[in-house]
Amino acid sequence: MLLMSIATGLAMWLLVATGSTPAPAQSAAPNLVAVLPFDAEADDEGLEDLADRATDLLTERIRTVHGFPSMRLPRAPPESRWLTVQQARDHYGAPWVLLGEVRYQSGDVSIAVELVETQSSDTLWAAQQHIPPHKTQSSGIPWRQEFEASLGRALARHSPETPP
Repeated sequence: MLLMSIATGLAMWLLVATGSTPAPAQSAAPNLVAVLPFDAEADDEGLEDLADRATDLLTERIRTVHGFPSMRLPRAPPESRWLTVQQARDHYGAPWVLLGEVRYQSGDVSIAVELVETQSSDTLWAAQQHIPPHKTQSSGIPWRQEFEASLGRALARHSPETPP
């Protein structure tokens, strides 16, 4: 995993240093949601594991529950976040990127998520959920239904082609 992060960081640095951009997307799905791996605020293995599980779960739920094509992007260094949003548009043809952060806040674990439009880098939707730490130990994450439903409504509202 560390080697993957280093390789991704090096590739990003080369793109910035050389002024290169990835090849344009061939024929991307118009509703593709690119999901950037969620950041863990603290250097904490438990939070990093939770951030990875949250990324995987929302990537899957966007596809299976809301019917939008989704893909998890490789991890990028935090300072390259907006470059990654642009790469999602230019390389993958994704109109949106889902970003997230997992951190401790007031004794709970806080998961903050935002949906960003790749053309303008504007935030189209954002939400935060607090979960007691003891409920984050299992493989699942106890999402509130309203949290997930509001993401689905935001995708449908901004979609040129809402899936069935």
